[in-house]
Amino acid sequence: MFDELPRDLRYEVALAMHQGVAKDLPFFRGRDRYFMCCIIPCLRHIFVSKADFVYKEGEYADEVYFIVKGRANLCTGKDFTPFSAIKENSYFGEFE
Repeated sequence: MFDELPRDLRYEVALAMHQGVAKDLPFFRGRDRYFMCCIIPCLRHIFVSKADFVYKEGEYADEVYFIVKGRANLCTGKDFTPFSAIKENSYFGEFE
């Protein structure tokens, strides 16, 4: 049903589905409306607690993660010492 809507309406519905979050993420700035219509419906919300890992060294990263709220720490060593933080409105996973 979504694909049968006019393109402009698909864009508006897609943004509403994700509460306009995509508008605030630099990755989506300046992107074509058609791109937005195709990508945004594929996004899904996840919550990762402070003690959880998105993935660990040596694991294959097959998704891109957009940080809407909070931050993600990049950690190293057996004690998982943070060496860098990825902040709100950023993303990771595209190079890993």
